[in-house]
Amino acid sequence: MEQELLASSVHANVYDRGVGIIFDADSDSRYFCTPVGAYVFACTGGDGVHFCTIPDRFGDMIFVVEPMPLDEIHVRPVAQNFTDFIRVLPAVRFTGILLDIPLRTEAEFREGLQIFREQHETEEHTEKLRHLAAYYDVTPMDDPYTYIRSLQSTFDYKQIPFSDEYYELTGKINPTQHATFTYLKHPHFFN
Repeated sequence: MEQELLASSVHANVYDRGVGIIFDADSDSRYFCTPVGAYVFACTGGDGVHFCTIPDRFGDMIFVVEPMPLDEIHVRPVAQNFTDFIRVLPAVRFTGILLDIPLRTEAEFREGLQIFREQHETEEHTEKLRHLAAYYDVTPMDDPYTYIRSLQSTFDYKQIPFSDEYYELTGKINPTQHATFTYLKHPHFFN
C-alpha cells in the first residue's frame, strides 16, 4: 500500500513556492549525502534538499536529505511512512518549517508556524494543501512537532548507509569500517 502511494506521488501536482515540494519519481536530486540505496521521490526545489526512502534498510520510512544542513546531520527521518508524511505536510504548511523542527523548541516551532500563516499563507497555498490531503484521503497531523521529534530522537543515525564520498567530504568516520591499529615497538623501550 505505502509503495503504491509513494509511486503515485508524482501525480499529486502540489508544488508551488508556498508549499515547497516537487514530487518527482525521476528526480536527479542526488548529492554526496544521499544515502546508498535511496529512492528519491521529491525535492524542495532549493538547496538540494530532497526526500527519499531507503527501502532495503528502513522499509517505508521517509527521510529528508539536506546537503547544507544548519547542523551536522545531513539525513533525518521525518515520517514512519508516506501516509504520515502526507499528513505532516499540511500540518506544517511549508517544507521549510518541517526542516526547522529539529533545531527549534516547540514554542519556536508554533511561533514560526503562526508567522508563516499570517505573513505568507494565501488562499491558493491553502487550496494546494487541501488538494494534497484530499488526493491521498488523509487529514493533517494534529501534532507534527512531537511526532517528528519523537521519531528523530529514537532513530539510530549510524545505520544510514552513506557512500565513501560522504565520509571523505565530511571527514566523519565510517561506522561500517573498523579501524585497525598497528603498534610499533620502539627500540628504546622494547628489547
